[in-house]
Amino acid sequence: MKNNQSLKSRKCPECGGPLFSESVMMEKKDACYYKVKSRYKVWPSAYACVPEETSKALTKEGWKKVDELNIGDNILTYNMQKDVMEFKPITNLHRYKNAETNVIRSGNTGFVFECTPNHKWVIKFPEQKTSKIGKYEKTNNMALLESTDMIDFKHKKHLVVTAPYEGGESIRKDKIFKYGDNWIKYILDISPEQRQSWLFSAIVYDGNQCKARRLTENNNSISNLDWEYSGNYGKQSFNFKQKDVEHRNAFILAAFLNGGTVTWKEYYNHEIYSCYYVSNKRYKNLTNFKIIKENKTDVWCPETENGTWVMMQETDGCGIITITGNSGALVKCRKKGSKNWGAKKENMNYTNIQENETVDQEALDKKNLNFIKKLAGADYKPDNTLSDSDKQQMLATALQQPEMTADPKNIIKFVLSIGYDIESVLASIPPGMDLSKDLPKK
Repeated sequence: MKNNQSLKSRKCPECGGPLFSESVMMEKKDACYYKVKSRYKVWPSAYACVPEETSKALTKEGWKKVDELNIGDNILTYNMQKDVMEFKPITNLHRYKNAETNVIRSGNTGFVFECTPNHKWVIKFPEQKTSKIGKYEKTNNMALLESTDMIDFKHKKHLVVTAPYEGGESIRKDKIFKYGDNWIKYILDISPEQRQSWLFSAIVYDGNQCKARRLTENNNSISNLDWEYSGNYGKQSFNFKQKDVEHRNAFILAAFLNGGTVTWKEYYNHEIYSCYYVSNKRYKNLTNFKIIKENKTDVWCPETENGTWVMMQETDGCGIITITGNSGALVKCRKKGSKNWGAKKENMNYTNIQENETVDQEALDKKNLNFIKKLAGADYKPDNTLSDSDKQQMLATALQQPEMTADPKNIIKFVLSIGYDIESVLASIPPGMDLSKDLPKK
């Protein structure tokens, strides 16, 4: 590789594949950005996102895509500690292009969604006294699990889809406009009791109640009274068809806020949406969740103090509303502060990178390359006699020596001495670090 190549085109030292290009990211370059980035071998694995084109967040004015949102806008989130949904401001917006995603489906229920493999979801565990499940911290027997772990370790776990929402107050309207009012805003503004009444009225006039089981042995009878309409745990199911998207969105939002699971499907030939609502169903069993296909698309995710948000998504003609997560390494770092996050694992000094500081990484790469060449010496040639495993073992042993970690220049010299090439050493330097300034001088 030529010396003037930037980090963008450099190959991953672990897998040999291309590193992620910074040019496709739209991310705040603060202290946490550089610190977290240095920790992850495959960047930006610190992120967790959903498709830009099909995913929306709920504001008090309605559902909005990422291009319609700004930092500071209030969106609906889930407070795991209080077990309620509440509006919280967006503290950051993460976006990047052409990311790998998985399409995940729950059986044949129509509950389908798409996300990056590391996107997090609120998962409910069986009652346990432990405060952690593996690497995940629990809150009220819930934790934010990455989607791949959610699929691989799904036994006796449930996805938290909805939660109580107590927002709103009793409102009296003197006039309504079926095709002119903002029905989403109205649903959010009214009291929980009014929301439920509005939902039941919509079901009576435009919906159908699904039968659970027959009560009589007379199979020839067509009376609706011959059927039971409540399933296990008091759950009831309803179908609702609607051509108007605004009216569809109002119905499914009212059902969602009423503690139910909602899905819908678009019938392209008829230009109509068939909605399905199951009442008293806050959770979905993970048993039947599976990845049905892989994709690549532009993705995004909002960041909130609760680490969660409420998402509407339409995937392959199927739609859902659900609570989802946004808590990756960057979110945690910004919540704890750049000096506190990962402090026990850090050997380098990042305090010189100030919040909101930007860095010309390409120019810094050239500067650091010259610094490493000076440490290596003009006649340096990599020693290829040692295997990669031997090199890794020798480096791990060396890093346990106090005199080695006391001066990071010693680490660089040692890495060069056991046969690593200069470009590999450069690739290991955290983005944003200027070796000539940040390393102690002796």
